[in-house]
Amino acid sequence: MDSITNDTIIFGLLAFILAGVFYTQKHKRLQSFYNLVPAVLLCYLLPAILVYLKVVDPSESKLYFVASRYLLPAALVLMTLSVDLKAVLRLGPKDKEYGLAINTASASLKFLACSLKSLSLLLNPDS
Repeated sequence: MDSITNDTIIFGLLAFILAGVFYTQKHKRLQSFYNLVPAVLLCYLLPAILVYLKVVDPSESKLYFVASRYLLPAALVLMTLSVDLKAVLRLGPKDKEYGLAINTASASLKFLACSLKSLSLLLNPDS
């Protein structure tokens, strides 16, 4: 049996695996399984098993390049947008973690600015 080398099929297979893991995580019958094996571990383990069994051949795939250049920055921007800055600032000076909270908020804003700049350079490389 030949390995799958088409990037579209590999991406679809990975998306199907991730969707399946997170969908089954919500079922009550599988709660005891997911209490022992975290869903994130399965998200790493199942694709690794496919590579080990030579179902997928990642050596000829350009999927890592696309994911690291486009999908990862987009996911990081979306994650940064979900930070509740008001809640972080509400921690105030009375909290021991105030310095950490301010640093976290500052780093999140800097990361967002850098991500937006990187995204603009990717979309318009001439500028």
